[in-house]
Amino acid sequence: FLVKRVNESMGAPKGGYAGMTYIGCLDIFGFEIFKHNSFEQLCINFTNEMLQQHFNKETFKKEQKLYASEGINVAKIEYIDNQPIIDLISKKTRSFTGLLTILHDELAIPGGSDQGFFDKMKKNFKGKIKAFGTPKDRPECFRITHYAGKVFYDHRGFLEKNNDNLAEDVVQLLRSTTNPMLQTLYPKKEVVSSSATARTSLGKQFNDQLKSLMKTLNKTQPHYVRCVKPNEAKAKVLFEPRNCFEQLTYSGVFEAVAIRKQGFPFRLSHAEFAERYALIAEMDPKSAPAVKVCKGIISNMNFPEENIQIGKTKVLYRAAEYRKLELDWSIKMKHKTINDNLETMSKADTSGMGKAEKEKFFMKLAKNVREADIFKLDSPAAEKSRQMLERYMEERMDPATKKRLKKAYKAMDKHKLQEVLDYCEQEGFVTDMTRKCTELLNQICDADEALEYAVSKGSEEFLTKALEMCDAFNYNKPNVQSARRLLTRIIRVKEEAAVAVQQGIEEQIRAVVTAAKEVHTVSTDIALLQNWLNMDREEFLGIMYAKAKACGHADRAIRIAIELKDIYVAKKKRSLDMNTYENLKDPTAWAKEAGFFAFNKKKIMEGMLVFQKNALHAPMTTNFGGGATGRDLKAIAKAAKHNFEVLKKFMGQAKTVRMPQRLDECFRSCAQHKGLRDELFIAIFKQTVANINPAAVNRAWEFLAICLAHFGPSLAFADYLEAFVRNGPPKFNLPGLLARRLYHGDVPWKPLEEVLGKDKNMYEKRMYTSGAHEKLLADIVNSLSSFQKPDYNSTNSTWQDLKEPL
Repeated sequence: FLVKRVNESMGAPKGGYAGMTYIGCLDIFGFEIFKHNSFEQLCINFTNEMLQQHFNKETFKKEQKLYASEGINVAKIEYIDNQPIIDLISKKTRSFTGLLTILHDELAIPGGSDQGFFDKMKKNFKGKIKAFGTPKDRPECFRITHYAGKVFYDHRGFLEKNNDNLAEDVVQLLRSTTNPMLQTLYPKKEVVSSSATARTSLGKQFNDQLKSLMKTLNKTQPHYVRCVKPNEAKAKVLFEPRNCFEQLTYSGVFEAVAIRKQGFPFRLSHAEFAERYALIAEMDPKSAPAVKVCKGIISNMNFPEENIQIGKTKVLYRAAEYRKLELDWSIKMKHKTINDNLETMSKADTSGMGKAEKEKFFMKLAKNVREADIFKLDSPAAEKSRQMLERYMEERMDPATKKRLKKAYKAMDKHKLQEVLDYCEQEGFVTDMTRKCTELLNQICDADEALEYAVSKGSEEFLTKALEMCDAFNYNKPNVQSARRLLTRIIRVKEEAAVAVQQGIEEQIRAVVTAAKEVHTVSTDIALLQNWLNMDREEFLGIMYAKAKACGHADRAIRIAIELKDIYVAKKKRSLDMNTYENLKDPTAWAKEAGFFAFNKKKIMEGMLVFQKNALHAPMTTNFGGGATGRDLKAIAKAAKHNFEVLKKFMGQAKTVRMPQRLDECFRSCAQHKGLRDELFIAIFKQTVANINPAAVNRAWEFLAICLAHFGPSLAFADYLEAFVRNGPPKFNLPGLLARRLYHGDVPWKPLEEVLGKDKNMYEKRMYTSGAHEKLLADIVNSLSSFQKPDYNSTNSTWQDLKEPL
């Protein structure tokens, strides 16, 4: 109704525009991507998908058609094809049902619902159509990846919004009206069906109307005007870059530009190209056919053939070539204008001029000479004009000004040069000396700007080039000297960064990163070091450990391993309880091994990992034998029980007069049968639990230190032992001894009996007191210094200079 009335008001014939040539204007809306999107946004975005496809194809076809008509060979132009998204929404075939059809069909199903529509979409599309998805964090939504980006639609309310039917009795009422306008909207000749399947949903109507629109558009020759809102407030003189960027992205402008850039976005006819750019090659555009002049210009510019081509009627070229052509054309035009002015003025006779007229003439000449100097114009007219002006200015310039110019020039003082040149410009003085001073001032300003920029960026490349600029005219002011020191520091930082990446010394890394921040410099190595420092401490130490090991820095690797295990044990302490060790025998089964005559099995079971005075009736681990069987297994079990007795004797809680011999037997057995090692470590743990004798417990820790000085645990038991040793006294740094042993492996046991013999002074009342192990412990204590971080200084590190003030 509205369209009809508007057309009538514009004088359209009653039959409409059918068969007539016309100009149509289609005002389209852009993609809508809100926080909450529903059926309305889907319809709008579907329309934009169709129009975007039409725009892309038209742009593509126009480009290809132009290149074909001009005989230009261009590689196939690629562009985003959004047909899969259009199919997802509207396609309907035997093998595929699109979203709108699923929505339409759900209306016809008794009991149809939003959830039913949602479930059918997921069944048909999820995991099959890349553009469709359902976000886990928004269970009520489905996602369609449109040309403009991802849009999340809330499925709730889709059916209600898609159902555009009035109640049947309401329609009948409206058709009984005598109002002309309502009769137009609801004509009596149409029959209304109450069948749900005969109803037309809003989505289907929309799809049909859109198809009709596209059919019309495909018959036209379209042109496009893109409108961009500079801000959401509709305010003047307010430009919001992000807002504009999103509009240009969603409307496909960037994609269109990308399509054009793949080809030749600039094109002029042969005659236009020759007429405009012949000046660059110093050719007369009328001296030869336009095509020949074009070839001469292109040859003079030395352009790559693939970036500029001569077609049948046009010259086609890319953006870089366009910028170079325009720049050279502008310079040539300026040269010509200046030279023409100077040529005219250099021929003037000033002898007959009055003082005021002469002054005015030379002021104008000075202006043109300055322009010639700026554009480095070297022509007979320019040189003659310079000489003419200099003679005049030399006559006018006072001695004091000449002296100031020479002094400022010699001092290379930017401020003094600027000051005296401002005065000369005010007085109209243009001489050889003012030109030299101007040139020097420009060099100084350029160098200072280059230095300032290079310093702000911390760029070795920029600083090197800026200092080369300074060296070219022997400029060495304090800022230049400071820049030299900065460049030296930057080079050092990068050198040290490369070393730090290889060595992985934390102090070195921190010194390098701090120094790099101070001089604002970056490099691949520096960025990597910074990334390491930003890591979780455990992850960072893992890298440092690998680096230390690769460099052969064993002591540093061991120190890092200690800290890594500190972190690990703190996080996993509960899971490293000795009772949970996988190779520990079941307490009940272990208690049964005490035999029939052993009373109170419950007490034995509960005391499995608790101090006991009695002999050990059986090994406590399942793997003590290391795979041995039969007699060999029995012999190893006997050794395990013997080692337990040696431990008790060493702790002064069992009698002996042969301590050196017993220690030799214990350590030889552990060297021969590695399964006995974990058994012995567990025995040490057991004898420290609920032991009321502090001296004995301390002796147990000493025994553990001696063990760790010679052998370590199995890999399966290592973490349990790591947790246990962190409860020991700091005197022997048991975590360090364990880390060292795991890193280096076993150390052979040196027999004690041959050296110490049967020294009765070692015993008191047949109890061992001292004499067999003190030297072993002294050697251990003397070795503990390697666990301390070194005090890095200039004698043992290469990065100390980076800590010094610049």
